[in-house]
Amino acid sequence: MSLPFPRNQVKVNTVCNSESYNGIYDKGILRSRLYAIDRHVKTIISRNSVVLCKILQVDPSGNMRSTPYTIHPEYYRRNLQITTFIKIVNNQTGTINPEYVIYSIKYKYEFDYQSIPKSYAISSKETIRGVPCKCIGNPRPGWYTFRTPWLDLFHFSFHVPNINLQDKYKFRGAFHLRLEHLANTLGEEPYRAFVYDPELKGPHGTGGFVSWDTMDGRMMDYFTTKDPSLDLDDITPFLIRNPVVLAFTTVGGRNVDYLREVIRPIYDMVVERILNPLLATSGVTVQPPVAVAYDPAHRGVVTCPEMNQLRQDPAVQTRQTVRGVTRTLLLGGGRRTRKRRL
Repeated sequence: MSLPFPRNQVKVNTVCNSESYNGIYDKGILRSRLYAIDRHVKTIISRNSVVLCKILQVDPSGNMRSTPYTIHPEYYRRNLQITTFIKIVNNQTGTINPEYVIYSIKYKYEFDYQSIPKSYAISSKETIRGVPCKCIGNPRPGWYTFRTPWLDLFHFSFHVPNINLQDKYKFRGAFHLRLEHLANTLGEEPYRAFVYDPELKGPHGTGGFVSWDTMDGRMMDYFTTKDPSLDLDDITPFLIRNPVVLAFTTVGGRNVDYLREVIRPIYDMVVERILNPLLATSGVTVQPPVAVAYDPAHRGVVTCPEMNQLRQDPAVQTRQTVRGVTRTLLLGGGRRTRKRRL
């Protein structure tokens, strides 16, 4: 994502919302609950190995009897392995990310590489397509087998509060998902923030983080948008702007969809089993700032201080004039929750 922070209402809403709930951050609880869902995440990944192989263009086996995946100069990309890592990161000298909990899904694979003028010894390294790979074999003259290191597929991260951090680093929200592997072909990493909805009704009471489908429904134009003209790499406008193939039909005729069958259920699992229970037991009263709906006819940005000021106004309405322009507001917090205009 380009810097500095592009000013549009959807990004500003996400930054303001992130600031409102980052008080529930608890690295110990986050890590323990990530370990609790890890087995279920691996089941989802295993169950959808076909779509993952197609997305990554790597054969799951090493027998090379299936249709070979080749991206020059990597021939017969094979032996796909996928695993998960859970880690608490502390940057003692860094100011951008002083501390965060990350749940990474990574992959590695092997491939054949042709090199006539240069030979490679076993365990020697070569940077291929920007990745430092290790030689593990010499199957025939002029050809070498290499293995990649663990590469980023996607990850969830939960960042410690940092009120001094500039907005340009917070546009994804303090808690978010990033899909790094799509940057390999598109150059940018789409993301999806975890967003708090003060009106959400659930097992833990009123107010909570929303599911994937709710984000694409009730939160449209507040925290995501279908307008691809914005400088915004939330997954919805990102895929409108960069139509990549993320759904396939298997040889057996089954339709498989990467987002719907892999990403969405894991995202929802984080919401239902980690964030909303954490919110319910944290003792923190979450009062998110007012979110202002993005309006393509009026692209001026209502800032976080302005939204906070609106929230304190007892006469504020969901259709409110702000700087001479009528805007639609999402109002929330404590007893002052009002219905939004759908």
